Amino acid sequence: EGAPSLQVRVQPFQVHSFEELSTPEFSSWSSDGAEAGDLNRTYEYRTDFASLGYEGSGVVTDAPTWAVPQFGCNDGDYAGFPATGHVALIRRGSCLFHDKAGLAEKYGAVGIVIFNEGNTDGRKGLFRGTLGTLVSVPVFAVSTSLGEALASGSVRVNMKTHTKAELLGVSNVIADTTHGDPNSVVTVGAHFDSVGAGPGINDNGSGTTAVLEIALLFASLLDKPGLVNKVRFCWWGAEEEGLLGSAHYVRNLNDTAPQELHKIALNLNFDMLGSPNGVYGVYDGASGPEDIKTGSVKLQRMFEEFMDRHKLPHQPSAFNGRSDYGPFIQHGIPASGLDSGAEGVKTMEERTKFGGLAKAWYDPCYHQACDTIDNINQRGQLDLARSASYVVETLGAKPNLREFVHRDDD
Repeated sequence: EGAPSLQVRVQPFQVHSFEELSTPEFSSWSSDGAEAGDLNRTYEYRTDFASLGYEGSGVVTDAPTWAVPQFGCNDGDYAGFPATGHVALIRRGSCLFHDKAGLAEKYGAVGIVIFNEGNTDGRKGLFRGTLGTLVSVPVFAVSTSLGEALASGSVRVNMKTHTKAELLGVSNVIADTTHGDPNSVVTVGAHFDSVGAGPGINDNGSGTTAVLEIALLFASLLDKPGLVNKVRFCWWGAEEEGLLGSAHYVRNLNDTAPQELHKIALNLNFDMLGSPNGVYGVYDGASGPEDIKTGSVKLQRMFEEFMDRHKLPHQPSAFNGRSDYGPFIQHGIPASGLDSGAEGVKTMEERTKFGGLAKAWYDPCYHQACDTIDNINQRGQLDLARSASYVVETLGAKPNLREFVHRDDD
């Protein structure tokens, strides 16, 4: 009865669908003779290498490799890149895959191989991912060890892909509270898509349902005083294709209504809250960009203080732009959020702190068909959802929110 407590709208946008029409092929050889080791070989798809979604079709034959310095995220990293005919070898990390691929393609790479970062046990092996936007050349992922081997000596590679892409319509779903200051907005988000390989119940049904439950709670309580700031609940589409939904939302505001983007005081993100062998991770605000570090650390501490009061263990989680908060922090908006781990490997110290199995993935079904309802740690999801609800409610009622977020209290 009466006016609705939430104003809901759908924001449509278009993305390219992607399909591999044949199994990718990858091989290498080295002129270094006996020193070449295992480099004179044909690699097995999804065992030795994986293709990255939205790569182009193409055949690369007998192409020399060129190791890109640093992480291949800046034009300066490609100074000296050979003019024609080379495959770029790029280390994972520091920026999105499509940023690396776009720059390598810009400087003339005929193929791209991205190898795992190698900084932790969970980022050494073969990985899978997507570029999110189309490129015209083959792009493969390999382990740290294979990537570093391909970067050494006189190595040549062969790559073959056959792909198809077409435009599809998708959407974001956005619900605003009808109360609260429209010039001081708390955005709360989770992506509601999954990869094609599985149903995505943990990634990211667990975050989607947590945000939905908080939104329904807000809707039922909005007849009570106390909401100072407008709260905007967002369910993002096409995150698995490269954060496309959240990026579209931020870019659209920046291009068409920048004053509305400036009204967003902060962003909270919830991605994978129920990993069966998980941890309680809070985004490590101190590792974020300098211009949003103060606010992001302050938000992080709010989660941690709630967990401490309720005797819930927690630890800092990577704050590298990998989920839908990424487009917000790129535009100077402080962010925080929670996760329970993906393809990373649980350490013995984490086993002592959180339970579970050491030397196993936080989510053994990450991006696989077995990510079903049986893949959820219900207790873990509930603990993290309660933490999220507390922080959202507290921020919604916080006077002078922007001043609070940006004020350095240390």
